[in-house]
Amino acid sequence: MSSPAALVEQLHEVIERLTLVDHDALSVEERDGLLLALERETARLGVVASDALPAWQASEGWRAGGTLRPELAIARDARRDRHRVKYELRRARLLAQLPAVRQAVLDGEISMDHVDLGLVDQPERTERDGLLQARVHLHVLDHPAVRGVVAAGGGPPNMRRSTSP
Repeated sequence: MSSPAALVEQLHEVIERLTLVDHDALSVEERDGLLLALERETARLGVVASDALPAWQASEGWRAGGTLRPELAIARDARRDRHRVKYELRRARLLAQLPAVRQAVLDGEISMDHVDLGLVDQPERTERDGLLQARVHLHVLDHPAVRGVVAAGGGPPNMRRSTSP
């Protein structure tokens, strides 16, 4: 098994190669496939990052140098927004307790957005409720009637599809 550092280096190399893709040279199908694959892998990477957070937080190594809160340590060291990091720490704690939801993201059934909608934003929900909510949300967005409205340029601006290739 590769060390975590070696795996991150491989990930870095793959990302470097992906930056070299000429998106204009891709067919519409290739571009769509790449975009959707990257979205799925981004969600999966979010789960992997979430897996690391509870143990890191519990070790309290983040207290070195006088840091008072874990989100402040990550925000400082990773140059991130502390509010977003705090949110991700909360999501990580929930995912650690909800293996079926975690696995659904890894399997591509739901995205981290659905985890946020179904669990993080409403922490009183159970794992079953959160997974059900995420699946219902997916079903509604994928419903033929909704797809028709979106394809015709209707619906909220964030759901409208561009008709340009």
